[in-house]
Amino acid sequence: MRIHLSLSAEDYAQTQDGLRELVSLRNNLVHHFIDQHDLWTLGGCREAHEALAAAYARIDQHFERLRGWAEHMDQARRLAAEFVQPDTFRDLVIHDIAPADSVDWPAAGIVRALREASVELAVEGWTPVASAGRWITQRYPEQQPARYGCAGWRQVLARVAPVRTAPVRTELP
Repeated sequence: MRIHLSLSAEDYAQTQDGLRELVSLRNNLVHHFIDQHDLWTLGGCREAHEALAAAYARIDQHFERLRGWAEHMDQARRLAAEFVQPDTFRDLVIHDIAPADSVDWPAAGIVRALREASVELAVEGWTPVASAGRWITQRYPEQQPARYGCAGWRQVLARVAPVRTAPVRTELP
């Protein structure tokens, strides 16, 4: 799973400025701190301590902002994982069954299975409903009428389109 962080142009510019400030602060501390402070006197040590405390405060501000981003990204990852785990997500993505039990019948997995069964089992353009049901149960056991809120195959056919209940036409809508 990938998580993408988007920033407005203003926030992006502010973030860039903050990172530049951190790099400059780091470079100053690493390369120039001793030159800027007289560490051999008590007054110089106090000034150095104050400079370090101020640097720490700026670093901590940036750290807290980054930590906030990380927490939000982790929360988004957790929520996304919770969303994709349940059967309702699988039903929506794979079988086109919406959470409110509304089915996009033309795109539903059970309709695709019925079309395949009708082509495979057709005799003179007709396929018995019971034969299609058994064939689908063997090949696509997850594609059952109950999953779509139907009592049986005839109810599935009735919801798909006004088609004769038995036998089933080879061409389903």
